[in-house]
Amino acid sequence: MYSIRSAFFYCYDETGELKAILYEVSNTFNQRRSYLIPVEQTHASLIRQQASKDFYVSPFMPMETDYQFQMQPPKESVAVRIRQTDKEGALFDASFVGQRVAIEKHSVFKNFIRYPLMTLKVMAGIHWEALHLWRKGMKLQPRPEHPRYQVSLVQSQGVSLS
Repeated sequence: MYSIRSAFFYCYDETGELKAILYEVSNTFNQRRSYLIPVEQTHASLIRQQASKDFYVSPFMPMETDYQFQMQPPKESVAVRIRQTDKEGALFDASFVGQRVAIEKHSVFKNFIRYPLMTLKVMAGIHWEALHLWRKGMKLQPRPEHPRYQVSLVQSQGVSLS
């Protein structure tokens, strides 16, 4: 069994300047898609970016949508907001705030003990919510072919995220 997951990577040049963010999304079909978006406002405290969806993630979300990203560059903390919209407005909104923690043997073990079976809990939650959506009559979206390339280079554009 596979899980839906996402990750993001801050890409710096040799001088330490943030140049791009790579957003990586996986679906339950063991497929992965990445969106590489250049950072224009390199010294901003909040970075706004967007990309058109071109990868099937959820059977309940249409393909004709856009992702809007709001990112706080990492320092002692990091904040992320991902919003999925269509012509009529927001369909999905998720956020994350985290604190910097050094990766050391004891911290990895501590988190493993602290959050046992976290992946199973998340997977169960996703499927539970999917069952509720299906029971409420949400239509399943057809799954298109997987994109030919695994990375989309998204050209710069202005973004407003409310």
